[in-house]
Amino acid sequence: MEWLYALKSAWSRDGYPLDSVQFDARAAFYGDKLADLTRNWLSNELSIIDQGSAQVPAADFDLVVLYQEYQAALLNSGRQAPRRESEGVVVIDEMGFPHHSCVKSLAKAIEALSPENGSFLAKKFLPQAAVYLRRPGAATTIDNIVETQMLDHLGNDSKAIVISHSLGTVVSYRILRNLGEAPRASMFMTLGSPLASEAVQKILTPPRIRPVNVGTWINAADKRDFVALQPDLTDKTFGSAEVQNLAGISNEDDNRHSIIGYLRNRIVSDAIWNAIDL
Repeated sequence: MEWLYALKSAWSRDGYPLDSVQFDARAAFYGDKLADLTRNWLSNELSIIDQGSAQVPAADFDLVVLYQEYQAALLNSGRQAPRRESEGVVVIDEMGFPHHSCVKSLAKAIEALSPENGSFLAKKFLPQAAVYLRRPGAATTIDNIVETQMLDHLGNDSKAIVISHSLGTVVSYRILRNLGEAPRASMFMTLGSPLASEAVQKILTPPRIRPVNVGTWINAADKRDFVALQPDLTDKTFGSAEVQNLAGISNEDDNRHSIIGYLRNRIVSDAIWNAIDL
């Protein structure tokens, strides 16, 4: 797995004795199913727009047009390798996420002024996340896939370290909160998480607390990461979840949302190493 290689490379770089630790690493994959749901959803959505249906609120129509232009620009660019922000361009990653401070500030401002428009903007820039959040049954479908892949092999007395990223932080939080007391996650790590977004919190019934089966919850996000609109999960941005937010996280990948960049960060890789039961 690419992410495991990145993590082991970080540990090796920092002099940790890799030969002294053994663990069973598993990764959940739901990308194909979510991509299918997204393609179907967007196809129906844009068809409705083209027909001028009143199902799209008038206040949202300009954002729909903006999204169409945004998608066209991505296609025309041929998804070329992104340049650095210092060159004055918006960095677009492989899933179409824009990473630039002005874009992130705009998204935060829209969401602050109108949660509904904020959710709509998220849908336009983060279509797969929007399908998970808005399409009936999609969240349950994805949750079931991940729970089967990640947790079915664990017994009630098992302990695990759960490392989640991006939309996966939402999926894993929902699963862990619904599991009850076992199996137990000694550490739950969220990287580049949108959990502080109001659009996400609409599907997270309160209270938004640390799951009872989680020992320590550690959260980390680069302030330049567009997906993590609010990088810290606090009482104000999320709820009384007792989250330890890692400060000063820098994702040095061109894509500020990259899981590889997060796992190579010394603060993040140290936290994971210290959570392993050696």
